[in-house]
Amino acid sequence: VHGSDEDQARAKRIVKRSTDRPRVLRAHRLLFGALIEKRRDPQRAARLAKLAARGFAALGFMLYEALARETAGDLPGAADAYARMGSIRDTERLSAAQAASLDHAEPANAAVPLSTRQFEIARLVADGESNKSIAARLHISENTVEHHLSSIFARLNLKSRSQLASRIAVMLSGAAAKRKDGGNPG
Repeated sequence: VHGSDEDQARAKRIVKRSTDRPRVLRAHRLLFGALIEKRRDPQRAARLAKLAARGFAALGFMLYEALARETAGDLPGAADAYARMGSIRDTERLSAAQAASLDHAEPANAAVPLSTRQFEIARLVADGESNKSIAARLHISENTVEHHLSSIFARLNLKSRSQLASRIAVMLSGAAAKRKDGGNPG
């Protein structure tokens, strides 16, 4: 068994409090199993954590859902769950982690994988605009906005407007940092 004695004791207390609620108990056991397996079998841990996240989402336990998604490696999903809870610190922490993983996955000067129009729409979504107001502002139909958003979500592997807003914030802060330091690395 992995984890400190304190962590194991905390897990046992949580499980003990959940025994009269089978769905809660199952979700907690899945999450704790994922945490235990994380070093030994990362793929199994990710599967367990994804199941736990589904269970917690169905129960409306957003914090545990976010923790399970993070354990599963679903950083966009975890950031979305933290954002829904209003946890700005955790949302920013995961957005920074996503940006760092993008930096390692792409060359330093890689272009954003969005067209100019897609990026324009994404920025308006990040600013909280509705599809209808975006369509009116850009003089295009709502269906066109929906089509662009569908393409944006697919290209960036996102599932929600809040995930898109987080990603755009990271992109814009990265661009601002490059302008500030003259585009010089480190």
